[in-house]
Amino acid sequence: MKRRLFIRNTNLMGALPFTSELVAGDSSILACREQEVRAAASAHTTQATQAAGTTPNGFPALFRARSGPGSVAKTGPESRRDAVLPRYRLRTFRFLLLVGITVHFELTAQTVPTKQVRTQQQAWLGYFNQTRLSNRWGIWLDLHARRTDHFLDRWSTLIVRPGITYYVSDQIRLTAGYAYVRLYPAVAPIGDADPLVRPEHRLWQQVNWQSHYKRLHLNQWIRLEERNIHKTLGTELADGYTFNFRFRYMITVQVPLKGDTPKPGVPNFVLQDEIHINAGKQITYNYFDQNRFFVGLAYPFSKTFTAQLGYMNLYQQQASGNAFVNNHAIRLFLFHNLNLTKP
Repeated sequence: MKRRLFIRNTNLMGALPFTSELVAGDSSILACREQEVRAAASAHTTQATQAAGTTPNGFPALFRARSGPGSVAKTGPESRRDAVLPRYRLRTFRFLLLVGITVHFELTAQTVPTKQVRTQQQAWLGYFNQTRLSNRWGIWLDLHARRTDHFLDRWSTLIVRPGITYYVSDQIRLTAGYAYVRLYPAVAPIGDADPLVRPEHRLWQQVNWQSHYKRLHLNQWIRLEERNIHKTLGTELADGYTFNFRFRYMITVQVPLKGDTPKPGVPNFVLQDEIHINAGKQITYNYFDQNRFFVGLAYPFSKTFTAQLGYMNLYQQQASGNAFVNNHAIRLFLFHNLNLTKP
């Protein structure tokens, strides 16, 4: 006995009348009929959505790709999808990019601290001694006393820095040594409180070379420092030290005001710049440490003793990253060079 199975597409009644009569058990015919029903339903949906001003994917018709001269017309769901998605994705990308840029600038404006610059006036006194003991070896010693706040109000830094020098030639020298530093507070203590002085132990190495071009006499060095600065806790010293490296490069240009060669009794114009760069795990914000710019005059009293006086601007970045100190300093350096290999 045969049973008849009726399949009716109720969604297309009136617009797409269709009734299929199949013999039960004939699965292949049933599958074919189902594919025909789906295809007819898809074509009907496409016509309806285009008439309503939308695409089959549900996007407004204004996103549909326009056909230009020489373009090849495509038909079917795949061609419509290829035309719609690129323009939709491009507009979406532009929108997200605009939102991202806006959010970035909003967050940046809120999180970047305001730059703060504090001005100081300092007075620096330094003594440099280089004594050549033999053809290859010599000793180095420099001493520094620095005052701050209206030039002379209170102590800023004290440095004792000895070293051993190896003379590669008369123009090139290698020096290594140790420095003991006493660091006074950057800001004056409140009231009659004693200043918290931090000791620093510093190893240092440098290469120093000299050259001249007609009247221009150049002195340059590259110095590496290993700084161990005593830790503090509030107004007291704490256990342990902080450590960081510091690289320094200095160039000095000296021009005699008379003649081509510096000689006793003739002043020299001096222009100098030195930059300091921090490095190490404990350095977070102030990789740039400071820059020292100096302009002044040098006066050789003899072949072995010279005084140098002038103005120095020291611009330094603090550990916080957004705080800077602009120092206006009067600097007096005394240079004492001895050569024991000559009578």
